[in-house]
Amino acid sequence: MQAKALSLAAELFRKIEPKKVKPQQAADWNGPFPLPASLAEFYAVVGPAGAYLRGCGNDYFFPKLKGLWKYQEGYRWEGNTKKPVADWDDDWLVIADQGADPFILSRKTGKVLFANAGEGEWSPDEVFDNVAQMAVTLAAVSDLQSALWDQHEDDDADPDTAQRKAILDLLQPFYAGREAAQKALVDQGLRMK
Repeated sequence: MQAKALSLAAELFRKIEPKKVKPQQAADWNGPFPLPASLAEFYAVVGPAGAYLRGCGNDYFFPKLKGLWKYQEGYRWEGNTKKPVADWDDDWLVIADQGADPFILSRKTGKVLFANAGEGEWSPDEVFDNVAQMAVTLAAVSDLQSALWDQHEDDDADPDTAQRKAILDLLQPFYAGREAAQKALVDQGLRMK
């Protein structure tokens, strides 16, 4: 199912940000530990290269693989001093953000966590079962947000009944049921009622 999720995510990324998507190989990774397999597959199939996708509120940002280790600055270590951030778990790898709030891959579990920056300490919550689920969900949200903007020229426009049904139908196969897919969309700020 993850391969199908990545394939759909790649299609949506190319539709939304065609100039910021290109397959990237694990050899582009320059971090001090091996690139997790799920992330290697994400970059090989979806290949975000500094892609911004419209989110609910702030945009989602996906760095290119070559810059992913440097992207940890401000999360894993302090930018000015390069000292490790005391409460940052070495297991965590920031793989995307929404307005500087990080989406974090747990290298041990493969799950994706989300944390709000600037709260004094890092205490992320689990939001996606895996990288593929995150990629397809955020790309689908972005695709819908772009359509809403095109229709209404309003960042606060709500999806209509048909649009809500369509995005749920699209994402449900990647979740443990329709309610789980709807919860993920609501967690991303999409008004689903």
